[in-house]
Amino acid sequence: MSKAATADSYSKNMLHQKVFRTIICILFCIIALLPFVLLVMNATRDSESIKAGVSLIPSTHLIENWKNLMIKQNGMQITLQKAIINSATITIPGTFLSVYFSSLTAYGIHVYDFKFKKFAWAFIMAVMMVPSQISIIGFYRFMLDLNIRSADHSCHCSSNCCFLYETVYGKYTFSGDDRGSQNRRFKRVEYL
Repeated sequence: MSKAATADSYSKNMLHQKVFRTIICILFCIIALLPFVLLVMNATRDSESIKAGVSLIPSTHLIENWKNLMIKQNGMQITLQKAIINSATITIPGTFLSVYFSSLTAYGIHVYDFKFKKFAWAFIMAVMMVPSQISIIGFYRFMLDLNIRSADHSCHCSSNCCFLYETVYGKYTFSGDDRGSQNRRFKRVEYL
């Protein structure tokens, strides 16, 4: 076998690997973008067609849905713009700080040699495997112990927190109005 034949088979092998990697990356991009496409498509559909099943074909109800959102925000005691600003105020700095400190930690573990380097790496990997919603349970328990759970205080329970707390400790039900206002309170319902 000559050197030219070896180089030719090597370049064909590299081409096959490159095509395979490109196909895998395209599939992952489709998987990552599909929820956003479904979100936009569902924004154009009415409630009955959303309940009927998944569709990637847009409908004609976007303006109607937007008007319903504007009407229903009046009963929520917060405007859509204020809700977006509140979310961005928490999300943007939180994301930036998370990336910043994660990068500093990764740099320190990679560059410096210290006694418990492997243990630190293993501990960080183990902590990363725990979903962040699990930590909400302890926070919610703490808020219950402080008796901070009504509209008079600034602590309000998210749906994930309530679901996880229900799963671990018992069942909570909403009392008050169901419009999503801040006047909701939780009432403990013990399992029999």
